[in-house]
Amino acid sequence: MKIPALILSLLCGHSLAATIPAPVPVKPARTPGDMVFLHVPTAPAGATISRVASSDEMAYFPLTKRFFETFATMPELADAAGAPGRWAPHLDGGVHPNNPKLHLGYNAATKRRQNEGHEQQVYIDPTFNAIGVSPFSIADSILTITARRTPDDLFEKAWGYPFISGLLSTHQKYAQQYGYFEISSKVPAGSKLLPAFWMLSTSRTWPPEIDIMEAPASYPGQISQGTHSTNVNSTTLGMKTAVPGFDTAFHSYGALWLKEKVVFYIDRVPVSQVATRPDQHQPFYMMVNLAVGGKWPGWLKANDDFPARTMEVDWIVTYTPTSAPCVRDVFDNRGVEICVAR
Repeated sequence: MKIPALILSLLCGHSLAATIPAPVPVKPARTPGDMVFLHVPTAPAGATISRVASSDEMAYFPLTKRFFETFATMPELADAAGAPGRWAPHLDGGVHPNNPKLHLGYNAATKRRQNEGHEQQVYIDPTFNAIGVSPFSIADSILTITARRTPDDLFEKAWGYPFISGLLSTHQKYAQQYGYFEISSKVPAGSKLLPAFWMLSTSRTWPPEIDIMEAPASYPGQISQGTHSTNVNSTTLGMKTAVPGFDTAFHSYGALWLKEKVVFYIDRVPVSQVATRPDQHQPFYMMVNLAVGGKWPGWLKANDDFPARTMEVDWIVTYTPTSAPCVRDVFDNRGVEICVAR
């Protein structure tokens, strides 16, 4: 049995010495298993992202489930009183100017939209500015994030932004370094939308970033996956893959992040890989969101038709290649579980 040698070679950054025959990858069911077995290309990844072909030599790589969100019920959300949640309905938001260990306020602008992307929505939850409206709903163990035009009576509370939508982040409760990260989602297609499942580092610096799934409206029928790194042109680190009908059926989108490379998957099939950059060797937290408008998907005009649009999420899961216990870190006076795959 050669699996231990393969695991060691992957984690230590060495080339794979052997391959193990494996069945064709199968799209995961409604509930992902306690273990996952992935095909991993044996060839080293380059500094520029490259396509993985079905004819490439593969290793068979087992991992154990670490974090799992079923959305059987509405998960615990952080609130305006400062209580942390399993998911926070906002971005990390940056560093407090007087204390780098503290978050900015719950309603801080940097928590509620990505200013650099010039998004047209504000990410809300019922306690944001006492707005009393939620973009999140649960039915049949599926989370729905709804983006819609801001109602006239909520325009002031939404800071004058023309659209309201939702974002969930694990930055207050869970982060992981290395392993496999996956979402099962029915992703909306259409004008000026940007649904995403992505990760940022707990260091509160950017880059780095790992984008496991983005579906910008500017690239119809395609899913974008890739990474961002300091002083590297992001166009060399990302790749788009055609996924016909991604808006009509659930698909899984994943990234296997190892010390030496990141391999991207669609329905558990490897589609591309790129070398792990030096600034990416640190814990990352996960986010899922539905953005409206911006530099990448394009901007909506005031008179453009925009019926409510939804992104559906069946589950979010992570796996690690070892069974070592997670270490805990205290972050912003909260207990953030940091799981490092050693």
